[in-house]
Amino acid sequence: MAIGRPFLLHFSTKSPSALGDARVNAFSFPDKDGGIAMHFCLSGEYTPRAINNILENPSTNRLEAAKKLIEAGGGKLISMYSMATDGPSVMVIFDVPDPTVAPAITGIVVAAGAIQNVKLVRLFTQDEIKVVRQHAAKLKAAYSPPGS
Repeated sequence: MAIGRPFLLHFSTKSPSALGDARVNAFSFPDKDGGIAMHFCLSGEYTPRAINNILENPSTNRLEAAKKLIEAGGGKLISMYSMATDGPSVMVIFDVPDPTVAPAITGIVVAAGAIQNVKLVRLFTQDEIKVVRQHAAKLKAAYSPPGS
């Protein structure tokens, strides 16, 4: 599972989520329902065992399985795509109010033997990136690169 080192400042919200007090990052914005949404992209290749199971029941609905797991973590499935990259693969875009739920979801799917060569990436909206750029512009003068 490839997850970058966290660098975001976290704080607790005052409104409880399905998982208790949600932990959110300072760059997140409220979603249309007033909650905090953090979008993630989970991608990976189906394992040979998973492919064989799907071939035995080609009408199986993996979208419903993904939706059920994400919703159990208090999140929302945004979209799900199949890919033909290095073999049959899947990409799921979802949001969760608590950033620690995303790697938990990923771990469950990997431990179940469904996917391998997994990547979990935090996605940022353009509004969030605007805030990141503003912070970077303010911090730029405080950094000295190697050799300077």
